[in-house]
Amino acid sequence: MNELDFQGADMVGLSSKRIGDILIQATTSESYDDTLSITSHPVESGPYGNSAISDHAYKQPLTVTLKCGWSNASYEALLGARAMDVANGKAAADDYATAIYSQLLSLQEAREPIEVVTSRRRYVNMLIESLGVEHNLASSGALFVTVKLREVIVAQTRVTSLPPYAHQQQKEKTADRQNLGTKSPKPVAAPFDGPRAST
Repeated sequence: MNELDFQGADMVGLSSKRIGDILIQATTSESYDDTLSITSHPVESGPYGNSAISDHAYKQPLTVTLKCGWSNASYEALLGARAMDVANGKAAADDYATAIYSQLLSLQEAREPIEVVTSRRRYVNMLIESLGVEHNLASSGALFVTVKLREVIVAQTRVTSLPPYAHQQQKEKTADRQNLGTKSPKPVAAPFDGPRAST
């Protein structure tokens, strides 16, 4: 795709498509992947087996691949964009497309979950897994990036209190660890096999 083709890129209706706080000017393709992992061993059923099927399947992290672009010939380019410092130095130029690229690199380097809005869906807790850039003479005034994002699955934890030791019915299973002092092993007597026959 060259810069002239940029204007014909699929804008797919939504003007609020974005990666984090970076608005996407144009997308040429969007790919979404929702995968359910299902265990291959049999699930017990019948009068003595009441395993829930949902206990034997779990969702894989969501993945999104966006092919998108930004152009120095756009209205947004006239407003400008600030280049961000990246892990291996500053941006090579101060044009709009290069500034957007540096912002994408900074988002990836930060490794903090971001929100992504596509034409079909809003995603949360996403990290940029990879950024692939195509650059040639025909696209020198534009930025074309393949952005692959993966969901970070966040688990919620909480702290609870156990009832007092004296009120627990199965103390050996539910009680907190107890300090019972130092234990010393005792020698075990050899087993008695009975009287030996004399010869």
